[in-house]
Amino acid sequence: MNRVSPRQLVAYLIAIFVFAAAAGAIGGYSWGKRSVARWPDRSKMREKIQAKITADLGLSPEQVAKVSPLIDRHMEELDSLNQEHHRQISASMSRQRDRIADLLTPDQRIVFEAKEREREQRRSRQRGPSTGGSTNQGPGIPQHQTKP
Repeated sequence: MNRVSPRQLVAYLIAIFVFAAAAGAIGGYSWGKRSVARWPDRSKMREKIQAKITADLGLSPEQVAKVSPLIDRHMEELDSLNQEHHRQISASMSRQRDRIADLLTPDQRIVFEAKEREREQRRSRQRGPSTGGSTNQGPGIPQHQTKP
């Protein structure tokens, strides 16, 4: 039987550690690229909430009929809050871009605006095609308006 020397054992352990770290980094990066902050689809969220409440509490059909509109109202409130949140973020980002643009030379502003357009295109690709209807994702962040 071949014996593994302590040096070989350490080399094997280091190699395993390096490969595991690399695999974890690649997996984490891939997962992070997919995980754009989005709310789940409203109808799926609603169904999940109603099913959980019904199962956990053993609601009768009459109680489900009364709880269902409450859940609908809750989902509408969440939509409203989410949309307002996106409007506030959009306004803040726009103000920040304007403040930065005001400090730039005309040549720097051209580069800045091109970078902003690239960033917005990347964000659009990450969001994917619009599906229409309410998905609880809020409105998109509007494009930066340049000053003359």
